[in-house]
Amino acid sequence: MVERLPKASFSVELDEPLYQLLLNKVNQEGRSVNDYINQLLNNNLQVEQSFEQRNLIGRRLTLKDIDPKSGLVQLLGNYYRYTLSGAVNVLAEQEYVVTQVEGNLLTIAAVVK
Repeated sequence: MVERLPKASFSVELDEPLYQLLLNKVNQEGRSVNDYINQLLNNNLQVEQSFEQRNLIGRRLTLKDIDPKSGLVQLLGNYYRYTLSGAVNVLAEQEYVVTQVEGNLLTIAAVVK
């Protein structure tokens, strides 16, 4: 069972050009603003992270890495369960990105081109 840490939230005011840069970046990576900012803070504040959090978030995937029948993804020689964010089925021509890790469960999202 994955232990979930308590969550906190806060508001941040950004200048419009910075906000647009942020939106462009998260759209390129197929991630949410929340996931992206959490990852930036984790990386820059040196919050203790698991191997998977350090090495898998942001990694790109294609159909060769994903087995829709078994519901598994193979990355760095390991198999992980996955959920697909924003879509129902994995498409052969689509590229995906790991956006979140909870234990051995990865959330993947289609990369917006």
